[in-house]
Amino acid sequence: MTVPSDRIPARAFTPDRWSGLVWRTLDAVAPSIARRYLDTMIRARVSRMREKPMAGGAPVSILGGFELNIGVARAAQILRTGLEATGIPVHPMDCSPVLRPIPGPAQPRPAAPIGGTMVFCVNPPQMVPLLSHFGPRICRGKRLVGHWWWELDRIPRTWLPWAALMDEIWVSSRFIHDTFSRGLPGKVVRYVPLPVPEPVASPLSRVDFGLPEQPFTVLVPFDLSSHWARKNPMGAIAAFRRAFPSAIEAQLVLKVSGTDQNPAQVEQLRGLTADMPNVRIIDRNLSPPDLAALIRCADVLLSLHRSEGFGLFIAEAMWLGTTIVATGWSGVMDMLDPDNALLVAFNKVAVKPADYPSVPPGARWAEPDIGHAADCLRQLANDAGLRARLHTKARERAESQFSLDRFRAVAADLVPAAVR
Repeated sequence: MTVPSDRIPARAFTPDRWSGLVWRTLDAVAPSIARRYLDTMIRARVSRMREKPMAGGAPVSILGGFELNIGVARAAQILRTGLEATGIPVHPMDCSPVLRPIPGPAQPRPAAPIGGTMVFCVNPPQMVPLLSHFGPRICRGKRLVGHWWWELDRIPRTWLPWAALMDEIWVSSRFIHDTFSRGLPGKVVRYVPLPVPEPVASPLSRVDFGLPEQPFTVLVPFDLSSHWARKNPMGAIAAFRRAFPSAIEAQLVLKVSGTDQNPAQVEQLRGLTADMPNVRIIDRNLSPPDLAALIRCADVLLSLHRSEGFGLFIAEAMWLGTTIVATGWSGVMDMLDPDNALLVAFNKVAVKPADYPSVPPGARWAEPDIGHAADCLRQLANDAGLRARLHTKARERAESQFSLDRFRAVAADLVPAAVR
């Protein structure tokens, strides 16, 4: 494949002779040290590619998982669409195979433009696999931006060296902005609200999903790869049990993703709900239109998260007219308030290392009040008027908060005008 002269070809990273020998030796005897050594090598190579500060500008190269249906990849897709809608030249570089195994033949690595801005829509733990795949040379002559996601109120120490390499960090909730601004003094951290589009739902009904048509329906969607304790499906099941002790009163739908990587947790869910005939677990992949249809079919979307960086399912439910019950803390508070949702009370507690990998010292999150969550569900089941008022307000908030006009006002400052 011929690469145009205004492009930098992507080539897998290869350590030089002596560094490669050290790395392979370490990998044979101490893999964790070998990973840190590779991390240091790649960061040093990126630094050499950028010996002086870069003005940046267009085009904006976006590295994201454009072929995947996971949160960080969908956020990259939304950011890309928003930037394109503003008229800023965008060069998408798909890194789906780096984030998830992709069936079929390997796809060619896309080349990078010479100059401009490069936005990494992956978090620091994925930077080494990403730059091992594309090669650090794609960073040459560019302004570097990390569009990062995080769910706790402290930043992992291992993120700090990568943050030092970025010219800016973009975040899409004020919760993350506050966390990063505290943890990265002196670093430019920009709040870049995502223009979440209105989902286009397929015509599928409850019957198509194998659900009875009549009962009050509570939907709990979550991805097992996003950490069991943080998403807290056990809390949602407990709240539903308490709210509806009779199986004929309501039905609970657990829409579970990431099952291929976490089969034991799927079995745990089945065990937790084995005595509940009014629970349906949907663990197959759904297309975005079918997932939107499932959200639209529910009366309530329940999220008893302990922490959220943003909450994309909640944003989509606001568009689709599904009433929201959610823990009243973290990134969801950018879009939720007492006028458009029922917010569940909580206590702040320390994050246990067993519940979240690489927990930064002092990190805390929310422990939702299960009794209060059950009260909220019962209240909504008995008051269709309240459900209608809440989802009307939520829809109005979505129309204003996720509008392209609002995003354009922010995007105008993301790329220096003089070098577009």
